[in-house]
Amino acid sequence: MQVPSSAVHTTWEDGDEVSDTSGGAVDNEDAWSDDKSDDGYGTDFDEGIEADCGEDGGRPHPRPCPWAPQGSDLPPSDDDGVNEGEDGENDEDDGVPLPPPAQEHKSTAQLVEEIKAQLQVKYAEVEREGQHTVRLNPSLFLSRKPTLRFWSLFEPADDINDDIMYISKTSRSKRLYSYIHSGVRHTCMAGTMRRAGLKETRKDNWNILWGKRPTDDDYVTLNPYQKINHFPGTWNIGRKDFLFRNLQRMRRLHGPQEYYFCPHTFLLPGDWSLLCNELEQNKLQPANIEQQNLYIMKPPAASCGKGIYLVRHPEDVDREDMEKEKSIAQRYVSNPLLINGYKFDLRMYAAITSFDPLRIHLFDEGLTRFATEKYKKGANLITNVFMHLTNWSINKKSSKFDKNMDADVDDTGSKWSLGALKRYFLANNMPWDKVWDGITDILIKTLLSIEAIVCSKVAMFVKYRSTCWELYGFDVLIDRNYGLHLLEINIVPSLHTSSPLDKKIKNVLVSNILNLIGVEPYDRKRYAEEEELRKKKRLLGFNSSLADHEGEKGRPRMARPSSGERSGSQPSNP
Repeated sequence: MQVPSSAVHTTWEDGDEVSDTSGGAVDNEDAWSDDKSDDGYGTDFDEGIEADCGEDGGRPHPRPCPWAPQGSDLPPSDDDGVNEGEDGENDEDDGVPLPPPAQEHKSTAQLVEEIKAQLQVKYAEVEREGQHTVRLNPSLFLSRKPTLRFWSLFEPADDINDDIMYISKTSRSKRLYSYIHSGVRHTCMAGTMRRAGLKETRKDNWNILWGKRPTDDDYVTLNPYQKINHFPGTWNIGRKDFLFRNLQRMRRLHGPQEYYFCPHTFLLPGDWSLLCNELEQNKLQPANIEQQNLYIMKPPAASCGKGIYLVRHPEDVDREDMEKEKSIAQRYVSNPLLINGYKFDLRMYAAITSFDPLRIHLFDEGLTRFATEKYKKGANLITNVFMHLTNWSINKKSSKFDKNMDADVDDTGSKWSLGALKRYFLANNMPWDKVWDGITDILIKTLLSIEAIVCSKVAMFVKYRSTCWELYGFDVLIDRNYGLHLLEINIVPSLHTSSPLDKKIKNVLVSNILNLIGVEPYDRKRYAEEEELRKKKRLLGFNSSLADHEGEKGRPRMARPSSGERSGSQPSNP
């Protein structure tokens, strides 16, 4: 699909490094490049990084990763739901296990255990020397400093061991911190940060924050090295009622042929009379789901399937609950595409690194979530949530829920990978390209609906353009005609790893995103000193550029006089 000039669409390859980091740390040079002179904190940072070159001519040897398993010291979050209790069994292996033969098939869990054992033995020597490895990604640009390297448990060992630089434990304790809100502390996020060398903190000295939506004023205090997982104003698509209002506005501006993907929605209680008129028509029609104006009731700000139910008549609506709290009524898609008789939807992931210009990075893997009861027509079946709803939080309670037990088998059970769905489409001569183009079209147009709102708030509250980034989980339903319908967008998508398949997809997703945004270590003490210097220079009228130094390091230099002033001439009065 051809992407508009206002957006950049980058696809991540599953398990590979992100090749396009233009929306992350690389692109923010014009915002604060003057702060990174050779006399600034960039030089001091180099003092804490060394490359261990061997006798073979200077190629860096691998150094230990910060999570190298040491018996009971293995991070518990790395093992949630997969091979519980097996980690640490390789602690007494004799030597370094060799990579498995190419022709020998081993499960993902076995390969993960072998990688752990390799790293543990190979890095033991450096751990004894008192060093703690923090891997860094070198920049493609000479003027840029390296960024922290994140990796998942599912990457090949050879990829993990290349070109390692390290920071001593003392430097690491000062420079690398993460802040994760307890309400969204998912194991794959916490584990990935821990493996990269980030230590959790509850202070404001963090490098990266993963949490719930902050207030607008929270953005003002951030420094250029801190990364926060939200943009101000994105709640305008995170709430279902706000999402509908913005899409309706764009529909009026650009026509229904462009914004075709949002089911008709009523905002309650304001639109109650309009909804009643729609539902009253059902009394004149046969009790057939496809001919009825069925509507699905949803709370505007809830998640995980909470408060969702179907209605056919006005009497089916919980009036008391509707009066207490706002809700929406969205037209039910009654002709969904079925696989083996089951309804399903897609959970897609996209990362935004900038709204001005709009930069969208669409992850090419995702989840296909199935209902646990076969789809049937009939008015008496509208109360069967296991038939009509595909939310994992609901269907896991069904006795027919089929949990995935092997990450390598991604096309069975109640949850598939997006790649498995693509294979199913291609094997059955179904138009996958049409579906994928529709997904990208929906994503871009939805984000364009809040572009002006977010850009306005960023200009007011965000001082540094690389500070904010955001991960979205958006849910899409496919109908029998291969039309796509946007159900909702989550600005804090669940990264819960309830199965090996979830763990594989979400670990790779998280490591790709964190590498994309570019977390750069820095010296907090030096940064505080230079901030103080910058304030003094601004108050005294000195040149504000830290790069424009002469003489003693850190000494402010007055702005150069104009050519007329240098020659001794005075400006004439007008």
